[in-house]
Amino acid sequence: MRSQLVSVAVFALTSTVAIVACNQGDAVPAGGLAPTTDPTTGGPGGSATPGSSSPASSPSGSPLSDGGAASDSSDASAACTCGSGQGCNPTGACVACTKSCGANGACVVGWEGGAHCKCAPGFYETLSGCMPTAGSPCDGVTCGAHGTCFAGPPLNTPECHCDGDSISYGLACAPMNALRCVDRDGTLKDKGTIRCNAGDNAFEVCRDGNGDGALEWVASGAPSCAAGPSCSACLDTKCDNGDGSGGQACPTGTVCMGLVHETPVYRCQPSCDCSSCGTCDPSQFTGWQRACGSTDNSGANPTKACASPCPHASDGCLPYGASAYCFPNEGCFSAAPK
Repeated sequence: MRSQLVSVAVFALTSTVAIVACNQGDAVPAGGLAPTTDPTTGGPGGSATPGSSSPASSPSGSPLSDGGAASDSSDASAACTCGSGQGCNPTGACVACTKSCGANGACVVGWEGGAHCKCAPGFYETLSGCMPTAGSPCDGVTCGAHGTCFAGPPLNTPECHCDGDSISYGLACAPMNALRCVDRDGTLKDKGTIRCNAGDNAFEVCRDGNGDGALEWVASGAPSCAAGPSCSACLDTKCDNGDGSGGQACPTGTVCMGLVHETPVYRCQPSCDCSSCGTCDPSQFTGWQRACGSTDNSGANPTKACASPCPHASDGCLPYGASAYCFPNEGCFSAAPK
């Protein structure tokens, strides 16, 4: 599988910013990326890969330990009760819900996309309201109990508009707090995003700190880069993936990605765990994609959610055991978490 992974697309340094898990939202690069062989380590970017008989060992630059306690209670929340014709926006304020949905839908406000239509069964959302699903791009796409399929110009491809505390994950809706954290300014940040605490002397990571399946900002260790003791100075510096080239340890909940197509990246990526899928062991890969719960050699039709999925349905989990991390368009793909 190594040769198949490496032949996918040449990595450009201009793409690096899009895949960094540090202080990023929903940015994902257009092309697939693959870790390349690093003869000095078996960690991410090392020689053990999908297709080998065993996963790689953890990088010697081990994650920073912490007590797993949630931190910074000043983060925004969307808890509010609104009257007729209004919806609760991500900052917790009631706002007018003004989209015209017609007789077969009602206007709702979601975490993503603002006001949209929650259409009755048999109808899908368009720019002009709810229309019959039969024969449309949304025919057969339900999005589950917390979403409505939308299709509109220019591509008219189906996507899910989710309501309440749900966000889209492929053609389904998933609990927002299984994939995102609410930042101090009310915006959503991906699982694995790293930020500084209020005192600028420690890292916080959007992750599940207590094992209940819900993400929160968790204290995840202190900075240790050459730039100085402040978190902000070390936030986006080189990480240590155990190959002897140095760098600081990635905070808990992230894993250092070293080389990509022989290009040094050394960025902390969100960690993931798809070991429970039964179909994503490294020895089961014959290409560069697998789907959780499915024997199809692609990432198109996962039937199960990974134990710890990646923040986007288009991100795969590269199965390196304790060193598994999320990677655009390659690896093991998860169904929407429940």
